[in-house]
Amino acid sequence: MAGVQITNSGRAGQDPEIRIRGTNSINGFAPLYVVDGMFTDNINYLNANDIESFEILKDPSSLAIFGVRGANGVIIVTTKRGREGNLKISFTANVGFTSPTTLPSLVNSYDYAVLRNEAFANDGKPDDIKVFSQDELWKFRHNRDYTPSEVEAMGHLSPEQKQALLDSPAIYYGSTDYMKRIFDAGVSPQQQYSVNISGGTEKVAFFTSVGYSNQKSLTNDFGFSDAASNSGSHKYNFRTNFDFNIIPLTEINVSLSGQVRETKIITDRNSSVDMWGRYRDLMLNIYEAPPFSAASSPIMPAVRSWTATRAHGANPRSPTCSKRHRRVLTRAA
Repeated sequence: MAGVQITNSGRAGQDPEIRIRGTNSINGFAPLYVVDGMFTDNINYLNANDIESFEILKDPSSLAIFGVRGANGVIIVTTKRGREGNLKISFTANVGFTSPTTLPSLVNSYDYAVLRNEAFANDGKPDDIKVFSQDELWKFRHNRDYTPSEVEAMGHLSPEQKQALLDSPAIYYGSTDYMKRIFDAGVSPQQQYSVNISGGTEKVAFFTSVGYSNQKSLTNDFGFSDAASNSGSHKYNFRTNFDFNIIPLTEINVSLSGQVRETKIITDRNSSVDMWGRYRDLMLNIYEAPPFSAASSPIMPAVRSWTATRAHGANPRSPTCSKRHRRVLTRAA
């Protein structure tokens, strides 16, 4: 469609209407943005509660005044302004929650080790390069770092110490479900608040708004080596529009706006913040790391490091994600 216009009556706090104009469609390239008559690169800094109307233009006749810059379409945004009348104050609050709809189930360490041995056997590999011994399979299955025979051979330990070692859960041969550990953050809240004040006289009218929003992460701060987690954002924005009709036949409009955004995000292996790339690399970490890798223990024994490298071609101690903390200050006038 060539034009879509969403507008309200111009009064603060009223819901917009939608009007459709034209027959063509905006193509896949970035359109030209015009906010209150000023060109801008994007409209992400706008508070949705500040918008009076926006219009999407695509018809050649509509775009003629914008020339080549409007070749990819034009989005015209008009923010709310004050009207003559009594002072009006409105408050808007939105609270929501997000959670994963479903999480894939991953195999435990014992099943992984058995299947890995079977894979090597099916590939015709000789027995001497199979990844896991019978003792290791026993340790994975029983969640222990030492077999009873290995503990019995430790002559320097007292009977009480041996029993304590036999009863201790594994540090190196444990089992971790990284999918659940990373994404099982429970319910992730998100909030948005906005206060609008408007009013004016015959000569001067104003509209002022202050907004705040935040969104928490769906991921836990799981400490998967250097891979980032627990992302989220906080955003503060303000806008003030003044309209002066002091001089006959002349109207002066003044608009001031700004935004401060603080974001913690997951980046991909190339330090890009592209959503597809960063979650792709995070999922690769989960699927490629064995359930007994060093992410679940403070130290990975040499044999485990060798096993991970030999079996997977990459050491799970070298994840593809990294942390990034970004603070953005945006001013517009």
